[in-house]
Amino acid sequence: MRTPYHISLHTLHCSSTQLNCIGQIMENASWFFLILILSSCHHFMASSDTIKSNNNNEDQSALLALKSHINLDPQHMLSNNWSTTSSLCNWFGITCDANTRRVTSLNLTNMNLNGTLPSQLGNLTFLLNLDLHNNSFNGIVPKELGLLPRLEVLNLCTNNFGGELPPWISELSSLQSLSLCNNSFSGSIPTSLSNLSKLNSLNLTFNLISGSIPPELGRLHNLSVLDLSHNKLSADIPSSIFNISTLQVIDLAYNSLSGSIPQNVGNLSQLRSIDLSKNNLVGNVPLSFFNISNLGQIRFSYNNLTGSLPWDLCHAFPMLEFLDLSGNSFFGEIPSSLHQCRKLKFLNMDNNRIYGHLPSDIGNLSMLQTLSLNNNNLTGSLPQSLFNISTLRLINLRNNFFGGQLPEEMCDQAHSLQHISILNNNVGGTIPKSIGNCTSLVNLYLGANFFTGTIPYEIGDKLRKLEILHLQGNKLTGSIPPNIFNISGLQSLSLSNNNLSGNLPIQAHHTLSNLQFLYISGTNLSGEIPTPLFNASMLLQLVLANSSFSGPIPDSFGNLRNLQVLYLLGNNFTGGLGFLNSLTQCRQLTKILLAFNPLGGTLPNAIGNLSQSLQRFDVRSCNIKGEIPPQIGNLKNLYDLKMYNNQFIGEIPSTIGNLQLLQLLDLSNNRLNSSIPEQICRIQSLNQLILSNNNIFGPIPRCVDHLSSLRILYLDSNNLNSTIPSTLGSLSDILEVNLSTNGLEGSLPAEISSMNAVINLDISYNKLSGKIPTGIGSLQRILNLSLAYNMLQGPIPDSIGNMLSLEFLDFSHNLLSGTIPKSFVNIVDLKFINLSYNRLYGEIPYGGKFINFKPQSFMMNDGLCGRPNFGVPPCSNDSAKNSRRSKALKLAIPLIVLCMILACAVILIYRRKLRKGSVAEDLPSFRFPKEQVVSAMEVALSKIMDLALDCSHDSPNERISMKEVFVLLSKIKTTFQQR
Repeated sequence: MRTPYHISLHTLHCSSTQLNCIGQIMENASWFFLILILSSCHHFMASSDTIKSNNNNEDQSALLALKSHINLDPQHMLSNNWSTTSSLCNWFGITCDANTRRVTSLNLTNMNLNGTLPSQLGNLTFLLNLDLHNNSFNGIVPKELGLLPRLEVLNLCTNNFGGELPPWISELSSLQSLSLCNNSFSGSIPTSLSNLSKLNSLNLTFNLISGSIPPELGRLHNLSVLDLSHNKLSADIPSSIFNISTLQVIDLAYNSLSGSIPQNVGNLSQLRSIDLSKNNLVGNVPLSFFNISNLGQIRFSYNNLTGSLPWDLCHAFPMLEFLDLSGNSFFGEIPSSLHQCRKLKFLNMDNNRIYGHLPSDIGNLSMLQTLSLNNNNLTGSLPQSLFNISTLRLINLRNNFFGGQLPEEMCDQAHSLQHISILNNNVGGTIPKSIGNCTSLVNLYLGANFFTGTIPYEIGDKLRKLEILHLQGNKLTGSIPPNIFNISGLQSLSLSNNNLSGNLPIQAHHTLSNLQFLYISGTNLSGEIPTPLFNASMLLQLVLANSSFSGPIPDSFGNLRNLQVLYLLGNNFTGGLGFLNSLTQCRQLTKILLAFNPLGGTLPNAIGNLSQSLQRFDVRSCNIKGEIPPQIGNLKNLYDLKMYNNQFIGEIPSTIGNLQLLQLLDLSNNRLNSSIPEQICRIQSLNQLILSNNNIFGPIPRCVDHLSSLRILYLDSNNLNSTIPSTLGSLSDILEVNLSTNGLEGSLPAEISSMNAVINLDISYNKLSGKIPTGIGSLQRILNLSLAYNMLQGPIPDSIGNMLSLEFLDFSHNLLSGTIPKSFVNIVDLKFINLSYNRLYGEIPYGGKFINFKPQSFMMNDGLCGRPNFGVPPCSNDSAKNSRRSKALKLAIPLIVLCMILACAVILIYRRKLRKGSVAEDLPSFRFPKEQVVSAMEVALSKIMDLALDCSHDSPNERISMKEVFVLLSKIKTTFQQR
C-alpha cells in the first residue's frame, strides 16, 4: 500500500538538467527518512506500552501476594483498597514513578498488620523505599529482597521478625538507611554490611544480636547514625568505629561491651550524641574525647568508668544539653566551669564518688530542668541560686551529706519545680513556709534528715498538685495539720518516726479518694482510728505501727477492698480479733501484722476465709487464748506465720501441713499440748521451725529429713522424749538446732556429724547417754556447741580440735572421762569452755585461749592437774612427760594384770609338780626345799600385787611412774631367782 508520501526512484523524472534532478532526489530522500523515523517511533511506543503493562502487572502480582500473606488487617485498608479494579498506583501506601508506572515506594507503617512477607516482593525492582515499621509481621525476611538493586530505605522496625540478621542485605548496593530495630533478630552482625558504601543510617536496636561489633563497620565512611543499643553485644568497642568522621550519633547502650573507650574517640569531630550506657566499660574517659566541641548529649551511665571530671568540662562542651554520668566511679568535685554549660537541660551524676559543695553559681544554668546527684559524698548547704532557676523541674539530692538549712525563699522563683528529694542528708532547721510557693510540686521527699518544728500549714493549703509527701525520720513535733488530708490528689503520705502528737486528724469531709499509701508509725499519736479513714477506697498500704493508738480495731476495714498491707503492731489496741471477719472482704491482702497489742480474745475460724494472697500473718504477744483454728491451713500462700508469746492451747493443727509455701513458723512461748504433727514434714519450703517453750510431747518426727530447706530448728523447753532421729543428720544445710531442756534419751546419733553447715547446736538438759561421736569434729563451721547436763560417757573426741571456728563449748555435768585433748589449744576463737562435773583426768592443756580460762571451767574433775590459774593441783615435776605416763599407764595396767595371771599360773604348776616330786627333775641345778620354793613364789606374787595397786591410784600424784614400775619388776625377778 502506498502512502501519500511514498517515493519511488523509478517514477522520478529529471526535467532539465542532471543537477536539478539530484536536488529533487535529495529533497524527496529527506522526506523519506522523516517518514521512516516517525514510523519507527510509532512502533517503539506501541512496544513500550506493552512492556510497561507487563512490568506493572508483575508489580501488581507481588503486592497481591503480600496481601494474601496478611492474616490480620484490623483497619481493612488492604482488603478494601488493594483491588484489581483500580490502578495499583492508586492503592494505599503505594507510590509509582510518573514515567515508568513502576512501584517505587511501599509504605504500610502503623497499621497493626499481621502476617509474613512473600518472596515475590523481590520483583519490585524499581522499589526505592520499603517501610513496614510498627506492625506485627513475623517469620523470616525473604532473601529475594536482596534482588532490589535500587532500594535506598529499608525499615522493618517494631515487628516480630526473627532469625539471624540476613547476610543478603549487603547486596543492596544503593541502600542508604537500614532500620531493623525492635524485632527478634539474633546471631552476629554480618561483616559484609561494610560493603554498603552508601549507608547513612544503621539501626539494629532492641534485638537479640550477640557477638562482637565487626571492626569492618569502620569502612562505612558515609555513616552518620549508628544504633546497636539494647542487644547482647560483647567484647571491646573496635577503634575503627571512631574513624568514621561523618558519625553524628552513636548509640551502643544496654549491651555487655567491655574494655575501655578507644583513645581515638576524639576523631568524631561531627559527633552530636554518644550513648554508651549500661555496659561494662572501665578506665578513664580519653582526653581526646574532650575535643569534640559539638557534643550535645553524653550518656555514659552505669559502667565502671573512673577518674575525675576536668574542671573545664563546659569549656570543652559549650553545646552540651544532656549529661548523664550516673552509676560509675567518677570522683572529685563538680567541675567549676559547670555554670558555663548555658544550654544544659539534664545533669545526672547519681551513684558516683563526687564530693565537695554544690557550686554557688549553679543558678547560671538558666535552662536546667533536671538535677540529679543522688548517692554521692556532697556536703555543704544548698545554695539559694539553685532555687532561682525558673525552668528547674526536678531536684534529686538524696543520700548525700548536705547540711545547713533550706533557704527561706527556696520557692519564691522555682514555680516549675515538680520534684524535690533531699532524702537522707543532714539538713536541719525548720521546713520553710515558702515551700508553699512551689505550687507545681508533685513529689516532696524530705525524710531522714534533722528537720525540727512543725509541719508547715502551707503544704496542705497551697500544694494542691502534691501526690507524694514524705517527711519521715525527722524531729518534727506538734500535730499533723488537718488540711494535708484536703489535698485531693495525695497518693502517698509518710510521717513516720517523728515526735508528732495528738490524734490522726482525718475528718468527715476528707475524701482521700486517691490515697494509696499511709505511713504513720513510730510517733506519739494516740486515740482511735478515725472512721473517715475508711473512705480511702484506693488505699493499698496502711502502716500505723509503734505508736499509742488505742481502742478496738474497727470492723470498717472491710470497706478498704484494695488493701494489701495492714501494719498495726506495737500499739494499745484492745477488743479482740473479731475485726478479722471484716478483713475477709479485702481480697488483695498480703500482710497482716498485729503483734504487740493487748488484743485478747480468740482467733476466729474466719481466719481461713482471709485473702488467698495472704503471705504474712503476725499476732505475736497479743494475749490470744484458745486453740489455733484448723482453718488456718486454707491460707495456701502464707510464707510467714508468727504466733509466739500468746496463750494458745491444744494441738498444733495438722492442716498447717497444707501451707506448702511457708518459710517461717513460730509458735513458741504458748501452752500447746500435743505432739508435732508429721504433716509438718510436707512443708518443703520451711526455713525456720520454732516451737520452743510449750508442752509439746512425743518424738521428733523421723520425717524431719524431708524439710530440706530448714535452716533453724528450735524445739527446746518442751517435753519431747524418745531418741534423736538419725534422719536429722540429713539436714546438711541447717544452721541452728536447739533441742535443749527436753527428755530425749539414747545416744547422740553419728549422723549428726553430717550437718556440715551448722553453727549453733544445743542438746543440753536431756537424758542422752553413750559416747560423743568421733565424727562430730567434722562440724567445722560450728560456733556454739552445748551437750551439758546429759549422761554422756567416754572420752572427749580429739577431733573437736578441728572445730577452728568454735567460740562456745559446754560439756559440763556429764560422765565424760579421759583427758582433755591437747588439740583444743588450736581453737583460736574459743571464748568459753565448761568441762566441769565430769570424770576427766590428766593435765589441762596450756596455750592458746586456755590461758584465759577460769577454774569454773574445770571444777569437779578430781583427776585434772595443771597450772594454778585452773584451780587444780599441779602435775608431777616432769609435766611434759605426764601425759605420756598416762598413755603408758593405759598400756601398763594390762601388762601388770598379765604378769599376775602368769605368776598365778607358775605357782599352780610348781605346786602340782611338787606333789608329783618332779621339781628336782625339771630343775636339776636348783635344789631348794619344797617350802622354800613356794615361799619365794608367794613373796614375788605379793610384791607384784603391791606394785599393781601403786599403779592404780585415783590421783595421778600418788601413782608411781612407769620408770619405777620397770625398775621394781626387775628387782622382783632378781630376788626370786636368787632365792
